[in-house]
Amino acid sequence: MRRLFNRRLETEDLPHIKRPGKKNKPPDSAWLQQKLTAYRPLLTFKYGLVIAVLVEIGLLAIGSLLWASADTAHEMVIDYTFCMNTNMTILPNPREPFSILLDTDNSNNVTCFYNLTLNDDYNGDVVFYYGMQDFYQNNRLYFRSRSDIQLQGAQLGFVEDCQPYKTGVDAANRALPIAPCGAVANSLFNDTFELFYYGKTQVKVPWSTKNLLSRAVKSKYQNPKGKDLCKAFANTVRPEAWSVDVCELDDGEGGKGFENFDFMVWMQTAALPTFRKLYRRLKRDGDPNFADGLPAGQYLLKIKYMYPVDEYNSRKRFIITKEEFHSQKSYFLPLCFFITAWCIFVAMLISGFLHFFRCASLQRGIHRVVQFFKS
Repeated sequence: MRRLFNRRLETEDLPHIKRPGKKNKPPDSAWLQQKLTAYRPLLTFKYGLVIAVLVEIGLLAIGSLLWASADTAHEMVIDYTFCMNTNMTILPNPREPFSILLDTDNSNNVTCFYNLTLNDDYNGDVVFYYGMQDFYQNNRLYFRSRSDIQLQGAQLGFVEDCQPYKTGVDAANRALPIAPCGAVANSLFNDTFELFYYGKTQVKVPWSTKNLLSRAVKSKYQNPKGKDLCKAFANTVRPEAWSVDVCELDDGEGGKGFENFDFMVWMQTAALPTFRKLYRRLKRDGDPNFADGLPAGQYLLKIKYMYPVDEYNSRKRFIITKEEFHSQKSYFLPLCFFITAWCIFVAMLISGFLHFFRCASLQRGIHRVVQFFKS
């Protein structure tokens, strides 16, 4: 056996492979034979300083443009969290900054009225948001409590990932799957807003949901097939915290059921506990009063207060903003550019100190550290 493995292989021992000869041999060029000359730059302090200065100028220029853009963006924030905690029960008065009207039904809903004053014209595209503070949609157990398969409309009974809101009981005491299931859907934001403009007459501000969501987001939500939407959801029950069935959700522009605009927006969970979500965009092609945007003047904001936040000390806001090219009024992005530029500047100072003031003890210390890590 030892002789068998130690013997010299002969040509006949190898498999017969048909050789193409020199047919596939690449040309003897510098590119194909990897003989091109390579440039290896030596980054000295002089060249590094020039590059750092150019990067600094670019960061400061972009940051300044973004800061100026944020300054020109108009925004009004109305915190209406505690509007239902007042004892006032009066009709809306345009001379008062705030008023409240208790609903006459037995639903314990409250309608709040806020009188707003826009001192400047909000020319251009105006977007309306609702915002929340200290609402943790980023909690792992919360944002995982949903069924993306069910939201596609084909399998309404697929509620495996919807703990603790998987099934409910109907009027006949039958256990049926909840649609839409999960904690995210159960906590759907349902406050509604209306805005009126006091011009020559009181005019309702027209707004729309069109083109506010991308196709990628809309493709995640589809209603079950069927002409009658309520029949398609017949073997399901509504979430525990909802006052209407899912088939009755309607945004006024054809978005019903799973394809309701407000439902789709809410289901896109926020990464931070303080967030804002899209509500509507100003419809500028309807009323000539709003062809250029929101004119300066007096407005009345009507809020139907239905979403409780007292249990977890959250706050609610309604936001009117004239957006610029980099989104709403925010100084976060320009501050990022300025902080990066400052860090590069500090690194330049340290590098210059090490270059011009060659401290022997410091060099020996650095050499020892390098040798330590190499060993």
